[in-house]
Amino acid sequence: MLCEQGTDGERANVHGCVGWILAGKVDPTFGVNVARRLLMRFGYADGYEDAVSLRGGPERMDTMELFKSGPMVHTLEGVVQATLKIIEFDPERGHVEATVEWQHSYEGEQHVHLCGKSDTPVCWTLVGYASGYARTTTTAVCGRRWITWWIAARWA
Repeated sequence: MLCEQGTDGERANVHGCVGWILAGKVDPTFGVNVARRLLMRFGYADGYEDAVSLRGGPERMDTMELFKSGPMVHTLEGVVQATLKIIEFDPERGHVEATVEWQHSYEGEQHVHLCGKSDTPVCWTLVGYASGYARTTTTAVCGRRWITWWIAARWA
């Protein structure tokens, strides 16, 4: 996800904002819960935009192809190395279940570098991204909301 930096059209990767927030610019003022919600919403919007961009191309992908593209896009963006391990997709039953392994998380590495290890998961933008991307690609087909959660984290 890119954002404009000023009026000259210069662009920068907004994932750099994660380091800024983790460095303590938002957390002490608003608290960890507000920072988490902010980063998850940022991630959700990023995942949503990626899914909409891919879905609306000239050669529309089917839902399964589009869903499988999410981890690849997230990896190409340099945010995390995401590998789709398991996927179960049954639109007739309204069932989607996937396991994606995240390694080399920019967000996790920045957190450890700037704040040290954590007792709780810290990759809030990743979870937001996965939720926004998956919900956008599957809700229309399955008619159900998508929920994303951590199972394990190296940083914990």
